[in-house]
Amino acid sequence: MYKIAEAVVVALLCCSMVSGYFSDYEFETKPQPTGPPKICGLPSDLVFVIDASSSIWPPHFRKQLEFINSVVNEFNVDGHGTGTRVGAITFSDSYAVDIQFNLNDYFKREQLSNAIKKIYQRAGQTYTNIALKKMRESMMTMREGARWDDDEVPKIAIVMTDGKSTLKEETIKQAKLAKEAGIRIMVIGIGDRRKNGLNIDINELNAIASEPTEKNVFHVKGGYDALNNIKRELAIKACEVKAKIPPWHDCGKKMQSDVAFVLGEATTRNPDKLRFYSQLVKNITKKFEVGPDAIQVAMVPEECKAPGFSFNQYQDMWSLHKHLDNVESKELYTTQSRIHHLVKSTFHHKNGARKNVRKLAVLVLDKDPEKLKSAYAAARAAKKHGIKIMTLAVSDEVSDKTLFSLASKPQYGLRFNQSAALNKNLRKLLYRVICKDKEEEDEDERGGYVDES
Repeated sequence: MYKIAEAVVVALLCCSMVSGYFSDYEFETKPQPTGPPKICGLPSDLVFVIDASSSIWPPHFRKQLEFINSVVNEFNVDGHGTGTRVGAITFSDSYAVDIQFNLNDYFKREQLSNAIKKIYQRAGQTYTNIALKKMRESMMTMREGARWDDDEVPKIAIVMTDGKSTLKEETIKQAKLAKEAGIRIMVIGIGDRRKNGLNIDINELNAIASEPTEKNVFHVKGGYDALNNIKRELAIKACEVKAKIPPWHDCGKKMQSDVAFVLGEATTRNPDKLRFYSQLVKNITKKFEVGPDAIQVAMVPEECKAPGFSFNQYQDMWSLHKHLDNVESKELYTTQSRIHHLVKSTFHHKNGARKNVRKLAVLVLDKDPEKLKSAYAAARAAKKHGIKIMTLAVSDEVSDKTLFSLASKPQYGLRFNQSAALNKNLRKLLYRVICKDKEEEDEDERGGYVDES
């Protein structure tokens, strides 16, 4: 694990959900481009969210599947998983939202095509909200093949529906959470109420889709027979989607914080481990605005020739990272003494800590502390002094009790089993807490932080 190349993955910014101009093209009359198919060679993580409710006649449902297959043919599905990956989920009743296959199930084009053909329909209502929630929490994860450790791979969900969702407000809420997690949502509304009685809600389609809606909402007025008329345009617009990178250069300019990384006793005894965790700190902080008027960084232990340093020791990114590149392992201090050191020394003004700024400690553990009760007591004392503690468990040797008892609140206790997931999700949470001044999670949003693969 410690020799894995660092995965420098930047957290994704929220996309604001604003209803915009709705594209009202007459797709059924639009001529189809001629010539050979234009394959999108850029990799994407692409999930189709497919309406399987009772309003869809079974032959029309099969037309949806044929359309999906034709769209997938426009992408580079290379057989090794390095090109575009495809997943699919269907929705109808609340108990009938089914993941048909995940992003890492089929890499070969023929196998993927057969899997799409075998997607089944379960009639019922239209619980789009549950499908969006499950797509975000259960499909767009590293465990199921989403490449959150690669900045260049966009995450795209294509929602296909011919009617209003059963719970409109919940659907819009779940779409907002997906967009905030960095997923681009494109929506296909099938049918024209004036012509064939289908129950499309244009405002809802706009609210579900990412901005700008003129690029992400497709209204197919001719019904299922006209789906193929948007195939190429949909594929091209999906191919144009790029993963968004947040403006980390603003992180710290508006929200001053003192952030101390506390390396648990077991992490500094082995040179390879210490090198790994030092690089982790480097990766997380490299996009911060570091300085006396922005974000200050410290690392514990910090005395003598220990690998750590105080807040006023390194006031710029260059010197901070130079230190992290040259740390040496030392048999120094227990975990509880390091936590106690936060109150005793690290967050003391003589070591550069500032008044009236946010105080955050990131405790990194790969084993339970040897003196567990003492560690709990030290953490309680730190919390009473206004220090928020985030705990990171990077192995199964850290118990859940330790993880959550040491943290300031449950959502600050995070467990990771992959180095890439650790880099990405920790930076995402730090960005949320430090840069955006948003500590409380939205309801059921925790799945966006932890990848348990």
